[in-house]
Amino acid sequence: MMKKQLITYILIIIGFIQVKAQTTDNEWYLTALGAFRQEKIEKAKNAFTKIHDIEPEMAHLQARIYLAINQPDSAIQVIQHHDLPETYWLLAVSYAQKNQTEDAIKYLKQYLKFNTKRSEAEIKLHPKLEAIAGTKLWNDLWLTDWYSHHEKSIAEIRYLIEQEDFFSAIDTLNAKVKEYPDYAQYYYYLAITYNQIGKHEQALGYIEKAVELERTDERYRLQMANIQYALNDYEDAINNYTYYLRLNPDDFEVYLQLAEGYAKNKESRHALRELDEYLSYLPMDDKGLMQKANIAYGAGDYLTALSTINLYFKHHKPRFMAYKLRGRAYFYVNMPEYAIRDLSQALDFNPNDAEVYYYRGMARLNQENKKGACADFKKSYQLGYRDAYNQFQKHCE
Repeated sequence: MMKKQLITYILIIIGFIQVKAQTTDNEWYLTALGAFRQEKIEKAKNAFTKIHDIEPEMAHLQARIYLAINQPDSAIQVIQHHDLPETYWLLAVSYAQKNQTEDAIKYLKQYLKFNTKRSEAEIKLHPKLEAIAGTKLWNDLWLTDWYSHHEKSIAEIRYLIEQEDFFSAIDTLNAKVKEYPDYAQYYYYLAITYNQIGKHEQALGYIEKAVELERTDERYRLQMANIQYALNDYEDAINNYTYYLRLNPDDFEVYLQLAEGYAKNKESRHALRELDEYLSYLPMDDKGLMQKANIAYGAGDYLTALSTINLYFKHHKPRFMAYKLRGRAYFYVNMPEYAIRDLSQALDFNPNDAEVYYYRGMARLNQENKKGACADFKKSYQLGYRDAYNQFQKHCE
């Protein structure tokens, strides 16, 4: 028994995440993007040295990396031969960083001609354009009305949603749908708004209409997945998350959503696979580690839960849920001393969590500390945890 417990302890203490070997250009790009998101600039730059064929989207990231370290000339060099909306935006930002107003305005004009552009407020308030804002060329630029009626309406609607003024957003959108019944984006934002206020069935109807009108916009499929998840339709949500990620593998947050869908659908192995993918690009990310530990724990894979949560403790500040999760996992691998330690730490954060008292009571029972266990069961039951009452009756009366 002692040998088995020692092996368990060693496996837990080692704690590792298997990271797949990065081989393709796209995988190196995602590695660079993950490093950039975590502000690991040197790692991001090094990843680019492994890419053989840099596509436009990859070049845009490379430019953003150079801009982050104040090398606008290098940013310009890697993107100047491309011809996409984001190319012109980054060229404008690069020249603004160099205080070359004329060139910055020239590329900003090119950018504003595209339909897929940032809102007027986003551009005017963008910190990287402060150097040219307020100049004569800047003021002359905004004498032109660059935004269509629909673009202005969408900006207004997004503002209302951001301010959580959902009913005003719905009123505005209903009027727009009545006036423009074939404009998909209005249905898309109706779906978002209704989903926000918990009316998921209505939201699903609106997003289905948006997809019917504009099948090529993968954002609509992502929103459909979010609504299907809210409706507990996990299988269809998984299919739509997967479809979206196939087209947008750099949208890392969706890996977390897909993993949660798999977990809810009782497919923990697939959930853990998606989290490993996420963590391969964002190593030691706190959200990814906590979610992986929680899903492993829920699937009864307590060793994976413990090795993962130990990585969390190594790289992040301790918090209530981390101590609670690790304490319960230690209990299930028959390490009551460690369970009691972590559950007690959890109670320092939140002294009114009934479940924590219950598990500490169970761990104390395993140590034959009946008095301590009974005190915990009593406290747990007083806080509303029914299983604790059963244990109290069984062991304490």
